[in-house]
Amino acid sequence: MKNLIHILIFFLLSGSLMAQLTPVTNQYILNPMTINPAYAGNRGALNVASFYRKQWVGITGAPQTMTLAVDAPFLDSKLGIGLTITNDKIGVS
Repeated sequence: MKNLIHILIFFLLSGSLMAQLTPVTNQYILNPMTINPAYAGNRGALNVASFYRKQWVGITGAPQTMTLAVDAPFLDSKLGIGLTITNDKIGVS
């Protein structure tokens, strides 16, 4: 119980917090790996997809999302391997 109190005090006194935000996309049907990485290799061939989305054009700090996804079957189609790179900018930077 004493250790639990020390841990709670440690977390309460932390100076800064960080969080993650899921990028907003609307092309899930074209690239399901953006929401479910387990889909890698499911199409049975090499798949390369890239997406770019810029919302509220002309407004400073408008959301901007870029995604590159590559996946392919691996070891006789029993496994899949994939890579997804996402750059999501929100707000003035």
